[in-house]
Amino acid sequence: MTKERELKRVSDVMTPHVCTVQPSTHFKSIARTMRVDRVGAVPVVDISGRVVGIVSETDLLPKEEPQHALGHHLLESKDRRERRRKAKGLVAADVMTTPAITVTPDTPIRDAVRILVEDHINHLPVVGPAGDLVGIVSRSDLLRVFAREDASIEREVSQKVAEATRLLDATKVETQVVDGVVTLTGEIDRKSDDQRVVALVREIDGVVGVNDLLRAWWDDTSAGVLEEALLNPYGGSSVGLGW
Repeated sequence: MTKERELKRVSDVMTPHVCTVQPSTHFKSIARTMRVDRVGAVPVVDISGRVVGIVSETDLLPKEEPQHALGHHLLESKDRRERRRKAKGLVAADVMTTPAITVTPDTPIRDAVRILVEDHINHLPVVGPAGDLVGIVSRSDLLRVFAREDASIEREVSQKVAEATRLLDATKVETQVVDGVVTLTGEIDRKSDDQRVVALVREIDGVVGVNDLLRAWWDDTSAGVLEEALLNPYGGSSVGLGW
């Protein structure tokens, strides 16, 4: 049986062969390249191969907007000003987004996903130490982590939970993975430990959700526990079982 390749970093999912344009590439040539190669964005590179920007479909669309809609306004927003500039663009340097937001091959996939979501973009050029282009990664590439087999996820979940619960002195914790959803059952000492285990499992690549059925003997997260600890720091707690 072939061992499934774990997808951890951008290098595991990126496209290494990238369609590129130069700052002087004409608008129509950019559009033609994107249509023929069926890509949603092309990095803009200089003669040394360094990334200086990126042109996406969004950067080209202002050219199609009615000119009266992009007329100059005294109190126009930065976004409107940028769209107006790009609508007049003739070459890549005129319409590209610069500087391009980039990642490296070693960037964790979860960090790349966060960048795409927070910056509202769909593609990330992947650069080497000198800023040279080595690949590109898209939202669809990053979604491949969720195609990970349940058996592979469960092996990693079981391993990490076992390591964590040994440190937490927890009673036996059992795990099951179905369609990427991890179910945790068993008993654990403290509610705060339960929360840490769940947070740990959520960080594992391919996990879609966590069904937490763990029972904690002691809920040390409630206000009553904190209050009692402050009032009686040397005494035993009367706040008891988590069920």
